[in-house]
Amino acid sequence: MTEVPPGCDPTQPDGEWTDPDLDGAARAVRVVFAAPRIAREKGQAARQDMATKHSVASRVLVSKLTG
Repeated sequence: MTEVPPGCDPTQPDGEWTDPDLDGAARAVRVVFAAPRIAREKGQAARQDMATKHSVASRVLVSKLTG
């Protein structure tokens, strides 16, 4: 883990970041290069997931429904 440097808002000043996994990143790039159709499908699914589950609007909606 790496200490978050000052001025990295909105991260908490006492927060920590995980260290990068360069080997894992290289494997992921090779998979995307070898199977672009599958990578595109995963990217589209991730985009939909972020838009519906992690957007500000979805958090407001969830808080209204559960609050």
